[in-house]
Formats: sequence, structure tokens, C-alpha cells
Amino acid sequence: MLKLIGKLVILLCFGCLAGYCLLLYLDLRSYAVLKNFELQNKNSILEKYKAYEWNSKNILVFLQLSDIHVSLFRDPARVPDLRQFLANELRLIRPELVVVSGDLTDAKLPDFKASRQYEEEWKIYHGLLQEFKVDEVTKWLDLRGNHDAFNIFSLDARQNFFAKYSRRGKDSPRSYMHTVRKPFGQYSFVALDVVPMPGPKRPYNFFGFLDTTAILDVQRLARKARTSNHSFWFGHYPLSIIVSQGFDLHSFLGRHAYSYMCGHLHTLGGSVPNMYGLHPEGFLELELGDWMDNRLYRIVAIDNDVVSFRDLRLGTWPAVHVTSPKDARYLLPHKEPAAWLNRSLEIRVLAFSPDAIAFVKVWLDGGYLGNATPQPGVGVAGLYSLPWKPGAHAGDRHRLEVRVRDAIGREAYVEQEFSMT
Repeated sequence: MLKLIGKLVILLCFGCLAGYCLLLYLDLRSYAVLKNFELQNKNSILEKYKAYEWNSKNILVFLQLSDIHVSLFRDPARVPDLRQFLANELRLIRPELVVVSGDLTDAKLPDFKASRQYEEEWKIYHGLLQEFKVDEVTKWLDLRGNHDAFNIFSLDARQNFFAKYSRRGKDSPRSYMHTVRKPFGQYSFVALDVVPMPGPKRPYNFFGFLDTTAILDVQRLARKARTSNHSFWFGHYPLSIIVSQGFDLHSFLGRHAYSYMCGHLHTLGGSVPNMYGLHPEGFLELELGDWMDNRLYRIVAIDNDVVSFRDLRLGTWPAVHVTSPKDARYLLPHKEPAAWLNRSLEIRVLAFSPDAIAFVKVWLDGGYLGNATPQPGVGVAGLYSLPWKPGAHAGDRHRLEVRVRDAIGREAYVEQEFSMT
């Protein structure tokens, strides 16, 4: 009987995965959806930002990791690579915070068919954070995934090692909120924990469940975050596999979140490396590929309240991300001051390498614009900027190209389109 149930669960999971790929990860339904929201919300966005002035120091950077899967039995390079990330990427980027969206440990038996919680895996995870003094560098916001709750009967269970060894588990066993306050605004980060309790063993713990208690919890957190410039929600499960008991989670996030960042599905075996979706409710769902096999992490910048992101791979140097002008595919004019691009003073690029950056060259619509120069003293590491006159570039779409080289000759190239309207 259990085997039959297991097969049905697996079939259902594959069905959900197929639907997820079909509905969410087709190309962004950007133009029609965004124009609709822009028309509906233009006045409210103008009102919100009417007293706000563009400033070169108004920038905040954070990172996301997901699906680390510290394991005693699989992939001996996984933990040393995480050590490398903490020693290099984290120290160079120095983000305001890091959100870690679940599956901190693997919790699988050596045969990989069954599950149990191994305290030693949790000690390894905890030990790395201690070894690299993460709390002195950033704020580490971790959250449970389904693997972190395998075989856990309750939050009080002795085997609930998340409560003992994670950064947030002791004070925030389930959903919680962290707020960053800057001179230029307030930004909320809301962790959405929908891991079922009791936690079933593998493979029966694939779906998330938003029960009545959890619904009341997220409503409370949303009220606390309502005065923030932006609210970023993150959880382990993609929205398509969260059961919410009649609660319209998509509409709720559309009202309260800029984006929902998650993990769980990895990259679907490499078939969907960029798992981004714009929901009709007007917010982005951004699933990050896994650390476990792909060693991916995400950098997110809030530059004068315009939000941009890029997914990067461990040890890829130089690590480069353009914060302004923003990639037009992910622009949300109903949630961020997109019209300010016409008033911005600089093209802005984040560039990092363990070796010195030799140059950051910029081209606009095929023409060489110049070299961006480092901007120390703005409150974030690795920022380069190049003055420009956005009013001189009329028209809807433009192409920006950035080439970065470090002192030992490694190069990175970024190309993206942006919109002036």
C-alpha cells in the first residue's frame, strides 16, 4: 500500500513539475501585464516617490542561496565549495544580508532512498558559519526546507536540529521578518515557512502547506512591513506547489511583495536554468537554482529603489551585475520608480574579483561610451559608475554592453536591454 501511495505521490509531483514549467517558466509575460499594472498604479507610484531624490549612495545589496544540502554521504566537494563561497564571494561582495531559502542539510540515508536527520550535517553547517564569522560580515537569514524537516514530529522534537544549529531557528522557528533601515528607506525581508508539521519522511514531503496558523502569521508580518519601500518575501517552495487552503496567496503577494524568491526544484535537472516568472498579480517569482549540484547564488541590488538581480556561479570571476539601467525584462513600473531612469546620473555596475579589477568598459547601442570608475564611500563594495545623459537616448529599447577584466586577464561580459519609457 505504501509503495502504491509513493508512486502516486511521485506521479503527482511530476505532474506539478510539468505544469510549473509550462505556466511559470515560459518567457515572461512582461509587456501586456506590466503595461496594465503601470496604467493602474502610475499615480500611486508617482505619489509615493514625489519627494524622493536620486542619490549615488542610495544602494543596498543582498544575496540568496538555496538548497545547500550539506551531506555526509554525497558530493565531498559540496562543503569545501561552501567554505570557498564564505571565504571569497561573501567577503568580497559584503552584502547587507544573505537569504538562504531552505534545504540547509540533505538528511538522506547512504542509499539516498530514505531519510533521517543527521546531527553531524547540522554541525558542519553551523561550524562553517562560525568558522568564517558570518555574523561579523552580514546578516544570515536562513529558513527550513523540506529536507530540514524530514522525520520531524514537531518543532519541539529533539531531532529538530534547525532550532539548534541554524542562525534563525532558535528565535524564529517558522515565518519571520527582518527589516533593514537605511537613511534612504526601509526594506523588509519576510521568510515564509510552509514546511508541513509533522514533517513526513522522504518522499512524502514534497509540497508546502499554508495552514490557518501560518496564514494569520503571514498576514501579521505583511501588516508590519506595509510602510517599507519594498518587501521581499522568500520561502523554500515555489508557489505552484504550496497548498493554501482557500487563501489566495498569489493575490496576497501581489499586494504586499515586490518579489517572492524560492528554491526547491533546483534547475529541473538542468532543463530550466533561469526559473523566473511574472505573475498576473504583478509580482516576480524568482526561483534560484541549487547550490547542491550547480553552486549557484543570486546577487540582488536595490539602487534608488529600482531592484535588479543576477544569478551567478561559484568561482566565476569577475562577478558582474548591472544595477542601472535595469534589465527591461524584469522592470515593474507599478512597484518601483522606473521613470527615474530619465533622471539618473550614472550607469552603475557591480564588479568583484579576488584580483584587482583592470577595467569596466561600457558600450551603448553599439557605441563605446567609456570606462566606469570605482566609487568608494557609497556604502557598498565593488560599485563602478560612468556618467551619462539619459535624455540623449530617446526611444523605447536600448542595448547596454559591459566588459570587465581583472588583473590576471579573466573577463566577464554582460549584455542587456533597457527601456527609457
